[in-house]
Amino acid sequence: MPGKILIVTGSTGIGAATALRAAAEGARLLIATGDPASGWELARDTGAEVWVGDLTRADSAGSVLAQCLSKFGRVGALFNVAGLSGRRFGDGPADRSPG
Repeated sequence: MPGKILIVTGSTGIGAATALRAAAEGARLLIATGDPASGWELARDTGAEVWVGDLTRADSAGSVLAQCLSKFGRVGALFNVAGLSGRRFGDGPADRSPG
């Protein structure tokens, strides 16, 4: 992955693991996250650039892309793993699902 420019959405869990692995293999990263604390911590560990904002907003994709192009001049890959838990809406673990 040396020289690959990678955007990773999400800075915890799978996103963090992906960023750490990609950085270890020589990729240059932009971490897009809604969680500033984990985003900046991951950037410290990987040398990544960080975009912090609300990834559910329609205009966020353009903003993330603009930052990546401004910093690196191109995008080689996107790993879109950012997600939300629906637990606040009443769902939960599969083994405890109603019905």
